[in-house]
Amino acid sequence: MAYASPREIKEYLLKSCAPLGEYKDCIFLDYPSHMNVGDNMIWLGEIFLLNFLNIKISHIASEETFSECAVKKYGKRIPIFLHGGGNFGDMWGNFQAFRECIIKRYKDRPIVIFPQTIYYRDQANLENSAKILNSHPDLTIFTRDNQSHELALEYFNRCKIIKAPDMAFALIDLPVPNFYPKSKDEVLYLSRLDIEKNRIFSPQKIHLQNLAINDWCSYKWRIENYFCIRGSGRFVREIWQRGIAHPVEYISRVLFHLRNYPIGIQLKGHYPLFRRSLGMMHSAMFQFKRFRAIITDRLHGHILCLIMGIPHVFLPNAYYKNEAFYNTWTRDISFCRFVKEENNIANTIEGLKNVKG
Repeated sequence: MAYASPREIKEYLLKSCAPLGEYKDCIFLDYPSHMNVGDNMIWLGEIFLLNFLNIKISHIASEETFSECAVKKYGKRIPIFLHGGGNFGDMWGNFQAFRECIIKRYKDRPIVIFPQTIYYRDQANLENSAKILNSHPDLTIFTRDNQSHELALEYFNRCKIIKAPDMAFALIDLPVPNFYPKSKDEVLYLSRLDIEKNRIFSPQKIHLQNLAINDWCSYKWRIENYFCIRGSGRFVREIWQRGIAHPVEYISRVLFHLRNYPIGIQLKGHYPLFRRSLGMMHSAMFQFKRFRAIITDRLHGHILCLIMGIPHVFLPNAYYKNEAFYNTWTRDISFCRFVKEENNIANTIEGLKNVKG
């Protein structure tokens, strides 16, 4: 069953995650310290969901900052929550290796993996993961599409499997900043450039006037890893690169940060991470707002358009992730279309011109 509005999907997400409400606090690992806007949107959604469930976050770490000594400070029954996304499997091996290391190391704690797309290119890798995950006595895996859900039920049969939408849907109803008027003509093709790119599609073959082709603007920031910047480096990046160079976006982002977000005590001393991820989402909103429509092969390009009410065409990625997600959750939403044939993109985007989100 798909849903007619993004808000309905958010409601399903909250209901599907309700069993986590038995926990009072947690250790939250695999913070996305990289520059991918989508992963930071997922993390923000996870924060808002944990706040909704009134679960306090005792400790947060990325793969790089993870410390066994830090985890030892907390009681053995405090669960470990692992960040969701689209890196469960052997396509993004370092993320899966970290996830499996945590599962093997902490069999004395409940572990929850937030909604993931599951994809393995090699059957042997899938079977090896199954042995590791099934050996944990209290592991919950949230899957974010029907195909991943069926795979998890078959191979991770000793784990608790729950289907839920992407965590970024917890951001539905988050106020969208009021930017300068958007363009009446331009269309953005937000095209990924990594191993998940569908090589069959070429933005240059789409015959649309005023078509801008780009990936997330965050990938263009000269100082790449904001998570690690301190002191003068952060000042240079924040004031010069994003302040003087883009003053309208900078002022809007400052105001966006000043909103009273309902995160209570859930973040304890980790508010700078929330602020960083919120700033990355803001930069993507600013990037999208100037366009009348979007074409994208990024799942979170699709989800951000749903949050902002932007008409858009959603394209396949290198494997089934995008299409499976669309068919599971969003195929009935009026202002988006999934297009599998390159020569249908231009006509479809033109047909969405007057559809309101």
